[in-house]
Amino acid sequence: MLRNKKGITLIALVVTIVVLLILAGVTISLLLDENGIIAKSKDARNANRAGAIKEEITLWKADKFAADNGAGSHESMDDFLARLKTRGLISDEDIATIKDTKKLQVGKETIVFPSDAKTLVQAFKDNEIKVGDYLNYNDYVDETKTCTTLTNENGWADQKYTATKNTYWQVLGLDSTGEKLMLISQSPIKKEMKEAQQEVGQVNNKIRLASIENAVKLGTETSGGESSGSTGTTETWETTPYLVLKGAYGYVNCKTILNNISGIYSTSLGTAESLTIEEINRLIGGITVDYENNAVYSNADKTTSIGGTTNKTSYTYQAGDYSPKSYIEKTTETKGESISADYYDYAWANLAISDTLKTILFSGTTEDANFAKSYWLASSGVRAYSSRAGFGPGVVDSGYVNSNYGLFYSNGKWNAYGLAVRPVVYLNSEVTVEDLHVIDGQEDNWSTYNNSNPQVASGDASNGEEGNPGNSGGGPNT
Repeated sequence: MLRNKKGITLIALVVTIVVLLILAGVTISLLLDENGIIAKSKDARNANRAGAIKEEITLWKADKFAADNGAGSHESMDDFLARLKTRGLISDEDIATIKDTKKLQVGKETIVFPSDAKTLVQAFKDNEIKVGDYLNYNDYVDETKTCTTLTNENGWADQKYTATKNTYWQVLGLDSTGEKLMLISQSPIKKEMKEAQQEVGQVNNKIRLASIENAVKLGTETSGGESSGSTGTTETWETTPYLVLKGAYGYVNCKTILNNISGIYSTSLGTAESLTIEEINRLIGGITVDYENNAVYSNADKTTSIGGTTNKTSYTYQAGDYSPKSYIEKTTETKGESISADYYDYAWANLAISDTLKTILFSGTTEDANFAKSYWLASSGVRAYSSRAGFGPGVVDSGYVNSNYGLFYSNGKWNAYGLAVRPVVYLNSEVTVEDLHVIDGQEDNWSTYNNSNPQVASGDASNGEEGNPGNSGGGPNT
């Protein structure tokens, strides 16, 4: 008789092996997969390592900043790296990489190491870098950055700006905190322009508002007249580099528009904004506005007049008047409400500042240069008259620094002007002389531009915004 034998069949064996392989695969996956235990453990170690390194960098930078400003001393970068190695945070290979690239990849994180080179702020304080020096900031400008200010923002038409490396950047001085170095574009920046067309016959030429002095003070909302021209190139707002701001929209949004446009020149090294009247006042050493006596002084004791005009009265809205906001919203202002004025201007030629600073801030903004570089300021002001209130951004134009270039008036009248944009870069405090160095500068040629006619158009609330290419409807923009 055959005896029964207990054993395993081939099929059962195969099944068992398959199951074991699956279990092994799952186990290996749990261990070795990119999201597995080993990987997660490694990520955790790298995260802890990266965190420790970044904390040490923060402390080192703080010590260096304090030392650069006269408070104690700090360890050199070589000593710092040696200390990190002693702590087991970096290796000799890591040190070589850091010295070569100033970066270290720790897991998925890229850590940027600072330089122990002198900061630009300290170099400026030590007089190694001076106002007017050109720095190689263009090396960091991203030419893919653009900004388009839209019709419903500026009141006139869509206008586009693209960052370029065609302007040079000059040292302007320290910011109000003394912790950042300021750069300014040597020339204004240009919007995208259409090519001018050659025409035979009459050429429209808007006349400048009034005399140079009175024009910049904008005592009236004079309308732009027209005169006959000879055969030549037709110059319109589209064929010039200037930003057109119009009416209530231009006034309400001017600061945002100018800062957004200037912002295309922000980089990893600093933040770009539009120049303001407050910043100019600080850079020239401060001014004193004497509203009571209608004068502006370059000193606190009011002994040095700089030929200014002031206006601090108030205006009470009449029936049918607009504020900039109510004009935009298509409502009239409540009769009896008051608005306070804060207008002033002054002649920059009377300032006791260096020729270098005068050139940087004011070159090209007078009649002998055809007002080619006259520019907007990211500031705004109000001026009161007997029959109206005027609202507008600040400007540098016609020999004056002006707190209010009248775009809009409470009686509904409006102006559209085209002026340039002037960005300022506030460099990060830790930027060093290794990051930016002095170079030879070259002026962007603006001699071909003539801005003797900044007034592009004018009108009032009832004329259907005539002449506005961005809006064909009647009444205020929608």
